[in-house]
Amino acid sequence: MGTPPCIPGDPQIMAASSRITKRRALLLVAAMWLAAASALTWMTYRQAGQAYIAALEQRAHATLELIGENLKGEVAKFHSVPLLIARNPAVMRSLRESSAGDELKEMDRELEEINRAMGAAATYLMDAQGLTIAASNWAGPKSFVGRNFAFRPYFRDAIGGGNGRYLAVGTTSDEAGYYFSAPVKSADAILGVAVVKMGLDSLSTGWAGLGAEVIVSDLNGVVFLSSRPEWSFRALKPLTGEELQQLTRSLKYGSRQIEPIPLQKIPPDPGQDPARASLLRDRGPDPQGRRNVEYLTAERGVQGTEWRVTLLVPTAEARRNAQLAAALAGTGLLLLSALVLSILQRGQRWRSRVRKEQKVRDELEQRVAERTQDLSLTVAQLRTENAERLRVEKNLREAQAGLVQAAKLAALGQMSAGISHELNQPLAASRAYAENALAFLGRGQPERVEENLTQITALADRMGRIIRHLRTYAREEVLELRPTAVCSAIREALALLDQRIRSEGVTVFADLPAREVFVMGGDIRLQQVFVNILTNGIDAMEGRTQKALHIGLGLHNDSVRVRIRDTGPGIPPESAQRVFDPFFTTKEVGRGLGLGLSITYGIVKQFGGGIEVANDEQGGAVFLVSLKPCPDVEKAA
Repeated sequence: MGTPPCIPGDPQIMAASSRITKRRALLLVAAMWLAAASALTWMTYRQAGQAYIAALEQRAHATLELIGENLKGEVAKFHSVPLLIARNPAVMRSLRESSAGDELKEMDRELEEINRAMGAAATYLMDAQGLTIAASNWAGPKSFVGRNFAFRPYFRDAIGGGNGRYLAVGTTSDEAGYYFSAPVKSADAILGVAVVKMGLDSLSTGWAGLGAEVIVSDLNGVVFLSSRPEWSFRALKPLTGEELQQLTRSLKYGSRQIEPIPLQKIPPDPGQDPARASLLRDRGPDPQGRRNVEYLTAERGVQGTEWRVTLLVPTAEARRNAQLAAALAGTGLLLLSALVLSILQRGQRWRSRVRKEQKVRDELEQRVAERTQDLSLTVAQLRTENAERLRVEKNLREAQAGLVQAAKLAALGQMSAGISHELNQPLAASRAYAENALAFLGRGQPERVEENLTQITALADRMGRIIRHLRTYAREEVLELRPTAVCSAIREALALLDQRIRSEGVTVFADLPAREVFVMGGDIRLQQVFVNILTNGIDAMEGRTQKALHIGLGLHNDSVRVRIRDTGPGIPPESAQRVFDPFFTTKEVGRGLGLGLSITYGIVKQFGGGIEVANDEQGGAVFLVSLKPCPDVEKAA
């Protein structure tokens, strides 16, 4: 017998057709769901990437601002030095009288002392023809004495009556530097030029710990200072033939061949603001041997110079975070897909069982609907909580960065106000003595003229000591431990705070030994420890009738202990355990950020010592700083 003929409306045929239609619909839905999940994952990656890059850009601009201000401050230290040298009567006399022999040797030694005090690379004096007649490096193998630098732009600017600045590699030393020049004038004639060369190597101190690359370039885009040594004396862009010829003729960078750095600009994403920081890719290997490293760049100028500072921040971490966010989103979608698929499968089984028992099917469908709603609410709640957590973390980071920046600006403002006050008084007195000297000179009273000039010299020495204290305190210091004089550090700290101590009416009782005591540490950092503790004590005594600081030094359990006590109200017991915590302060709002004692605690721990605070029996707070003594005191002394 043959197969029965297909009859329209046969239930078997209709059931088979229904199953095929459902299978096709299921495949179509699955394909659409997969496309939607892929698109959502990609959008998550893109949005997260843009957010992380934006946060990275904000941090880059903050870091760049600090680097730019630091470079500006370093340049400002040397700006007026050539002018002061040019006004030195001995310098004018050496050029006017064509001194030779012992007189020029004395000028060499004087310039050597000035150069050492400033921390400059070289200080020298040229006659009107550009010949160097005296230099701070007169005794070195690469002495400038006898060399002619009339071809340098800084000489031409100064001999023309202006002040010169020029960035170049020295033709004698073969070391890059920034040159400051000023004309030496006598009446209306220009006798010669005074020059100070600022070294550049020390400017990059501390860049290694930024986690980014720093580049400083000139107007032509030639890099002369970088955290990557192999990028120095290379160009950020290919130079034209005319630019290369100009550099070769001027000997600005010696005989070096200026090649471009292999950095490739990455086009911005669609919709991205082109004025924002751009992305670059390093086609050459980095110090770890990696290629095609992507960087986010930000740049700014250095006020008072033609320099441009460029910060290159690796974007690898931001990209990884974006990939992680996309992976989490994709995983969530997969879990949701699995959940939906599981629900559909259960629904299919339930529907098959419903044919046997309608009541059971209704109950199961109701339970599935309820659980689906609960799961959707849970997923929505988790997303909301995650977004809130990210927002809070971002606000916290911004707040912390703002607090640290505010603390730095506050410290700088206090120091500037004190130094300005200390310098204005001797400057005003010097002018008065100078006017008196002119009057006595007109009257033919040379002995009174000499008295006034002696007073001006004493005031100049006083200003020199103030500036020397400030320069010493502001100088950067290497981190390795070395023998350090404790008494000198205490005296330097008291000298820095002298104006405030006197203005606040504070009496200082310093019981220090006559012989210097040496510990293992660092001069500047130890001085900073005492400045912070003394400043804290002065602040604590505000409004008190009796203001005194008691400072003592002695040996205690194989350590050098410095004891500093104030006559303030002391430390509340509930605050004693938190005094050294970052951002903890008992001062009024706007009077402090709570960073000074935290920084002090960290420095002392770096020295291998300890610091304690307690309330003294006689009243006030007492800080005990324990330091490791120098193992070879005689050698240190």
